[in-house]
Amino acid sequence: MKKTMHKMLALLLVLAMAMGLCGCEKRGNTVIIPENTEASTDTDNTAGSDATTEVASAETDNEEFNKFLEELFVEEVSSDTLTLHYTLKNPENYGIDLEPTFGDLDFLNTEDDEKENQEIYDKLTAFDITSLSKKQQLDYNVLKTFLEDNMDTTKFNLYGTAFGTVSGVQCNMPINLAEYKFYVERDITDYLSLVNQIPAYFDAAVALEQARVDAGLGLQDFQLEEVIEQCEDFISVKDGNYMISTFDKRIDAFEGLDSAKKEEYKAQNKTAILEVMIPAYEKLITDLEGFKGKATISGGLCKLENGKEYYEKLVRYDTGSEKTIEEMVELLDSAMKDALSLMYTAASLDPDGYQLYFEDGAVNYGSEDPMVLLDTLQLAIMEDYPLAPQINYTINYVQEELEDSMSPAFYMIPPIDGDVENVIYINNGSTDKSGLFTTLAHEGYPGHMYQNNYYISTNPNPIRHILNFSGYSEGWATYVELQSPNYFTFAEHNQAFTLMEQAMTQMNLVVSTRLDIGVNYEGWSLDEVEAYLTENGLNAEVGKDIYEYVICEPANYLKYCVTALEFMELQAYAKSQLGDKFVMKDFNQSLLDCGPCQFEYVKASVEQYIESAK
Repeated sequence: MKKTMHKMLALLLVLAMAMGLCGCEKRGNTVIIPENTEASTDTDNTAGSDATTEVASAETDNEEFNKFLEELFVEEVSSDTLTLHYTLKNPENYGIDLEPTFGDLDFLNTEDDEKENQEIYDKLTAFDITSLSKKQQLDYNVLKTFLEDNMDTTKFNLYGTAFGTVSGVQCNMPINLAEYKFYVERDITDYLSLVNQIPAYFDAAVALEQARVDAGLGLQDFQLEEVIEQCEDFISVKDGNYMISTFDKRIDAFEGLDSAKKEEYKAQNKTAILEVMIPAYEKLITDLEGFKGKATISGGLCKLENGKEYYEKLVRYDTGSEKTIEEMVELLDSAMKDALSLMYTAASLDPDGYQLYFEDGAVNYGSEDPMVLLDTLQLAIMEDYPLAPQINYTINYVQEELEDSMSPAFYMIPPIDGDVENVIYINNGSTDKSGLFTTLAHEGYPGHMYQNNYYISTNPNPIRHILNFSGYSEGWATYVELQSPNYFTFAEHNQAFTLMEQAMTQMNLVVSTRLDIGVNYEGWSLDEVEAYLTENGLNAEVGKDIYEYVICEPANYLKYCVTALEFMELQAYAKSQLGDKFVMKDFNQSLLDCGPCQFEYVKASVEQYIESAK
């Protein structure tokens, strides 16, 4: 049973990656408001050249290559039950019959994974790329580069933790199980089996953390305290725990079971939650308490031996960008100037509107109903984005017990093989009602939900769905979020409010991302973080929150901000090349058609658009 695609780069084994929980990474709740409101990695980059070098291609698909990718897909998607269930509604159509499992729990064994990756790489590169169709060549290059980026990471096998404060198993396990859909009765029994396996999963994650502690890589006390608090939040309600109520709701809606069988399953789940899952969290709290006081550093990743190199690899993995850290800093500095320029323009064009923008309740998108806002966005974007298939979706709300530990909003990626309803979660505990419009642009139209359904409509090879390119996905969603105020006309001060909405969103992201690099790559202390904020005329009081967040989730901001700026940079480049021939809808289609991948291949798709438009 292989897990090579899901256990790469120092055990980045977060449930969110494997189970398709999209948008779950918290971008931060803190708003940075200006105090004066008056005025290359070291990996082999040979595949990168494939992105821009024209090679001959076959007119039809190479069926042997398709067979290779299908076998790889089946092997990888069968690595564990959650991955399988969240990827395929009907696994039997692929000949898959997997006993319920969290997969290989030997998180410390990465040597076998590297060996298996090399085997996959050798089989892949044995194909003559000129024997592949154009579409297959893209799949070939994307997979080849993915494998190359994740090779030679054995020395970092202890640098990643299972207990991130946003990406960690303790906060993602409940939501993944609460959203585990019951299509057939076996899904119910598989789910119950997984709940009963949670203690073994947590024990494996604790064993990994113990090995990290022994190697001097353990979590700092403030990180442990936040993780423990998340666990305590989950178990604060026992008999009324939402893991019981959400299960009962799914069972009641399930057709084909008599009332007696439904009550039997409800009783089994309640017993499993109260006697297995909650005690597992209680034990986890005790285990984590035992790690306190054992961290050997204070600060970001670069304080660890080889920490800067690990951060570089992590950034490449999380963003898919070819830029060096230094080039990213230049990009961020330029984006900061652009945000300030938007603010100055707003103040110049409409001084009253600029001042009013900072007053509570001034920004009004006309409704606080998510469905109304999504309908507004769906219609408004039609001129600038290609048509996507009809999307069925529902809006759910994060359970109160999890509000403190979950993102303001997130989108659950549905299985790729069935007519399944899309779900967007909204966290009422941290979502500002005035920001709901832009939040839904990020998660819904034209963000994650739109992008995912559009890409599925292009009939991609299934292997592309299980490669993790959160940088592309989050970058796209942030790119469209930044532009979303243009799709609404404010009743008053429209121009100033539109400019300020864009400027403030961009400034918050840019500053937080710059601090991520400062802390984790350049070794900034809390004092230096606060000094940076002060020097740039920003509110230094939020410095501690950001400082601790970027230590808990290093490089997370980059997968939103740097990648969004990559898309914006490509847009500016295409406009400069095409002038009046630039068409926004066609440009956005070039970004979408390539699908989630590394940015060298996004750029190649844009180059193809430019050539065709010329």
